[in-house]
Order: sequence, then C-alpha cells, then structure tokens
Amino acid sequence: MHVYIVDEFGTIVPEADDKIEFEVEGDAAKIVATDNGNTTDLTSFQSASRIAFHGKALAIVTSKNKGEIRVRAKSEGLISGDIQLEAN
Repeated sequence: MHVYIVDEFGTIVPEADDKIEFEVEGDAAKIVATDNGNTTDLTSFQSASRIAFHGKALAIVTSKNKGEIRVRAKSEGLISGDIQLEAN
C-alpha cells in the first residue's frame, strides 16, 4: 500500500513528515514491512508505523490464507485512508 499525503487539491505535499500508522485486518494477514525511501531513517522495517518522507510511505502486507485484507493508514490530524485487497 502506497501512502501519499496530499493537499485539498490532491497534490502530494513534499515537505510532509507526519507519522503514519498502518493497521491490517484479515484472516492471517499481517504487515511485513514499512518504508519511506529515506536512507537515513533507521526505523525497523518491521515497524507498523513510519514517518513520511517527501509526503510518501508504504506498507507491505501478506496473508497465509485467501480472502479479503483491509489495510488502513492513519495519522493524527490527517484523514485516514484504507484499501481492500484480495489475497489469492
């Protein structure tokens, strides 16, 4: 799941460095890693949260079972976003 912090016009805010928290729902689904592309960020890849870099972050999820997975990204003061995926 790619996360972009955008303004009211949908434009990425490159100076945004908000902490993004990721949550996952689904049978045997979990967050494998998060990242932001910042080579100086020493946060563990297995962390469920990540500080946005140039307004961007991502989460990698997996599931051992087939079915629906819902991934949510949220940050204090920002509108949260989620995506529904199908694990095959």
